[in-house]
Amino acid sequence: MLTMKHKTLQLVSVVIALMAGISSLGEGLYRNNGLVVSAWQGNDIVTFFVVVPMLLISLFHSLRDSKKGRLFWMSSLWYMVYNYMFYLFAIRSLVRVFTLYTYFCVNPNRYGGMEPKLQ
Repeated sequence: MLTMKHKTLQLVSVVIALMAGISSLGEGLYRNNGLVVSAWQGNDIVTFFVVVPMLLISLFHSLRDSKKGRLFWMSSLWYMVYNYMFYLFAIRSLVRVFTLYTYFCVNPNRYGGMEPKLQ
C-alpha cells in the first residue's frame, strides 16, 4: 500500500522529469563562451536521453514493488538533485574559489604534500 508520502514523491518525480526534459530542449539558455555552452548542452543531452527515461521507467518499476526499480529511481532522483545543484551553486562559486583551486591542485606541495619522485 502506497502512503501519501510515496504518492507525493512519485508526483514530484514526474514533475522533475517533465521540467528536466523541457529545460534540456531549451535554446538560448546559456550565455557563456562556446566551450562552456557546449559542455552544458552535452549534459542536457545526457539528461534528456538517459536520465529522464531512466527516472520514468524506474518509477514505473518501483510502483510494482521492484527493489531494483526503487534503487534506480532514487539514483536518478539523486542525479537530478546533484546535476541541478551544480548549475545553481557551482558556477557562481567556482569563480570565487578558482584561485584556491588552482593553488592547491596545480602544486600539491603548497599544502604540505611531498613532491613526487619521477623515475
